[in-house]
Amino acid sequence: MKDRCEKAEEKRKREAEEKRRYLEGIKRFQKVGVTVLVDGKEPGPRDLEKIVEIREDGAFYMGDYIADESGKLVEIRFDKVYHR
Repeated sequence: MKDRCEKAEEKRKREAEEKRRYLEGIKRFQKVGVTVLVDGKEPGPRDLEKIVEIREDGAFYMGDYIADESGKLVEIRFDKVYHR
């Protein structure tokens, strides 16, 4: 039982670290001028956190990465989608 609990805790920690790193990456893009939108609006600090959550209703956020003509990333749009 303890081994199973330890593995579950390790998995939870690993997932939390992956989410943290992902959000840090999105924030770095913002700092260099890439527009980030969540549900069509510029996100506040708490709004960004919801893009890494899976909701009870099965909804999650999917990112769409937009580049200009030269291939430079200029915008990231996160929209809620539902898995049915």
